Amino acid sequence: MRIQSRFPRFFREFRGGQAIALVVAVLSAGFGLAWWRWDWLQSGGAESNGETLRNVSLALGALVALVFALWRIEVEERQSDAAQRQADTAQRQADMSQRSLTRERFQKGVEMIGSPVLAVRIQGIHALDHLAQEHPSEHHVQVMQALCAFVCNPPHAPGAPQPDFQDAVKAIGGRKDRIQIEKASGYLPDLSHANLGGMKMGWLDFSGCNFEGADLFGAALIGSILRDAHLYKATLQGATLDGADLAKANMTSANLSKIRSAVSANFANASLGSANLSYANMQGANLRHARLEGANLTGTVFIEKGVEAEGLTQEQIAFAKADANDPPTIDGLLDAETERRIQWGARPTIIT
Repeated sequence: MRIQSRFPRFFREFRGGQAIALVVAVLSAGFGLAWWRWDWLQSGGAESNGETLRNVSLALGALVALVFALWRIEVEERQSDAAQRQADTAQRQADMSQRSLTRERFQKGVEMIGSPVLAVRIQGIHALDHLAQEHPSEHHVQVMQALCAFVCNPPHAPGAPQPDFQDAVKAIGGRKDRIQIEKASGYLPDLSHANLGGMKMGWLDFSGCNFEGADLFGAALIGSILRDAHLYKATLQGATLDGADLAKANMTSANLSKIRSAVSANFANASLGSANLSYANMQGANLRHARLEGANLTGTVFIEKGVEAEGLTQEQIAFAKADANDPPTIDGLLDAETERRIQWGARPTIIT
C-alpha cells in the first residue's frame, strides 16, 4: 500500500507552490493572532508569556515541518510513480519485441520445413522444437500443429523413414513436460492417417495423440507412452510393444495382428473391441479390464499373466494359443454372451 493513501486527499494533492502558500498562510495567521492578543500575552507575567510564546512558536514550527514532510513524501511518491511507469513501458516494449522475434522464428521455421532441401528441413524442425521448449505457453501448440502437419503430409514419397521425418516424430514425442499446456488449451496432436510404418518411436510420449487410421506397421514402440491415445482403425501389425503403456487407449477395430512382442506392455482399461489380434504375441502383456468384445484372437499367444480382459467369449479363447503345461489363468472369467465360466480347452495348443 502506498504511503500517500494514509493521508487526506488535501495533503496528497500538494504541489510545491501550494505547500509554500500554506506555510505562509499558517505563519501569517500565527503572527496575526500573536499581534492581536499581544496585550493578553503581556498580562500574564514575563515568565508565563515567554513560555506561551515559545509554545506557540514550537507549534507553528511543527506544523510547518509537517507540511514540508508531507510535501516531500508526495514528491518522492510521484518520482517513484514516474520511474515505475517508465519501467513498465520499457518492459512492455521488451515484451513486444520478444513476441515479434519469436513470431519471426516460428514463421522462419515453418518455411524451412517446407524446403525441398533435406538439411534445411532438419534445421527447421530443430528450430521449431527449440522454440516450443523456450516459449511453451506462446508457441508449443503452434509448433505441434506444424510438426503434425509435416508428418501427415511429408514432402517426400512414402518409403523408408527419412531423417527429417524421424526428427519430427521425435520432437512430437518429446513434449512430455508440455502436455499440460495442450490439456489447458484443449489441443490434441493429430497424426491421423499418418504413414509411420517402420518408425523408431521408442521411449517417447504420445499420450492423448490421435492416431486414427494411422499406419504403424512394424513400428518400434518399445517403452512408448500411448495412454488415452486414439488408435481407432490404426495398423500396428508386426509392431514391437515391449514395455509400452497403452492404458485406456482406444484401439477399437485396430489391426494388431502378428505383434512381435508385448512383454510388460500395459493394455489396462484399453478398448480393443473388434480389434484384430490374430497371431499376435501377447506374452506378458497386461490386459486387466481391457475390452475385447468381438476381437479376433485366432492364434493369439497368451502366457505368464492371466487373461483378465472383459467382453471375452469361450469361442474367442478357443482360437487362442497357450502353453499346454503353463496356460494363463482365467479363473473367474465369464463368457460375455452365456455368462458361463470360460475354460481353456482340454489340450491347449503347445507354443513352439
